[in-house]
Amino acid sequence: MNRSGEIIAGLDVGTTKICLLVAERTGEEDIRVIGAAIRPSEGLRKGEVVNVARTVEAIKNTLSQVENTCEIKLGSVYAGVTGAHVESYNSRAILPISNPSAGVSRKDIAAAVEAASRFSLPSDREILHVLPQEFAVDDRTGIVEPEGIKGSRLEANVHLVTGRTPAINDILNCVQQAGLDVEETVLQQLASSLAVMREEEQESGAVLIDIGGGTTDYAFFRNSMVRHTRVISVGGDHVTNDIRIGMRVLVRQAEELKKKYASALAERVGDEETLTLPSPLVPSSGGRSRKTLCRIVELRLMELFGLIRGDLEKAGLLQNIGSGLVLTGGGALLRDIRELAERETGLPVRIGLPRGICGLREAIDSPVYSTAVGLVKYGCKWGMNQSTLTDRSGGVIGGFRRWLERYF
Repeated sequence: MNRSGEIIAGLDVGTTKICLLVAERTGEEDIRVIGAAIRPSEGLRKGEVVNVARTVEAIKNTLSQVENTCEIKLGSVYAGVTGAHVESYNSRAILPISNPSAGVSRKDIAAAVEAASRFSLPSDREILHVLPQEFAVDDRTGIVEPEGIKGSRLEANVHLVTGRTPAINDILNCVQQAGLDVEETVLQQLASSLAVMREEEQESGAVLIDIGGGTTDYAFFRNSMVRHTRVISVGGDHVTNDIRIGMRVLVRQAEELKKKYASALAERVGDEETLTLPSPLVPSSGGRSRKTLCRIVELRLMELFGLIRGDLEKAGLLQNIGSGLVLTGGGALLRDIRELAERETGLPVRIGLPRGICGLREAIDSPVYSTAVGLVKYGCKWGMNQSTLTDRSGGVIGGFRRWLERYF
């Protein structure tokens, strides 16, 4: 089938699912989804590859499904990155302005951001993203675009996202073995934020929380800048495993119980409600309490939101969250999770669905597709050609150049 626009694909390689989304861009703002597929993922644990063959096979199966549906041949994708290995830091640097009488130049900005990005990392880690937050010229702070402002010294504040190189290479290797090139890797919660967050939320202060199978990834935004990111090694798989142990069932049965009967608020379930699910581990299983199931789920999620709240409080960010939390990812589908999150954090919460795209809306109108949609939107708006992305060793400069092209 002939296509008149540019084809862009986003690949979300998750712990429990492989999600591939293909879109056609026919205009600056016209992004039309033409294909989507989700297949089970069995080769990852907590966002990291533990079985290359299974991961490659899952990607191939997802790719084949999409290509057959769209009648196209994909060559490259934008890939999401997550995992417990991802760590982030805020850094700053102060440099003299080269020509104070002329004001801040682009070279001054580049030098200050590069200096702030010279973060001492172990040999097995690399910088994924350099995200400038704001600048200061002499005693004037909170400047977003300092070019042309006169002064004697320039301060750059940046947010650095780092990852373990072997873990990143494992993902890239699997995608390449499946027959695809990787245009660029994007931190998962940043991709999801492009799909589900509103501009006013990022301006007034909000936290994007993407609850996946193996990890929960979140990012705090304020004044439209990324201020804090983190990956927590707790996700939907941990809830499933708790159910497996507590209800004495198999993993597949625990997953079925979670999807069909679980609620994040046990108080909303009657004491008399029972479940019947045969289990080979319990010869005469009989009826089981649904309230017990929901209490198991509730306790794990209380732990998760407690960790997030504690981390934000430790970072001094809790009081700056003006617009609350936005939940997305497969975990956001759990019944009553929004209400539980509000109770545990004391903040307003909404469920984030993909927005700003057209085509196949009914098929992808789910938090499960948030990362893939965000990757497509990233590629449409800020995608770079392959030659720009070949030298990963120059991640700091390359990342800054891409940022500079976006903002200046």
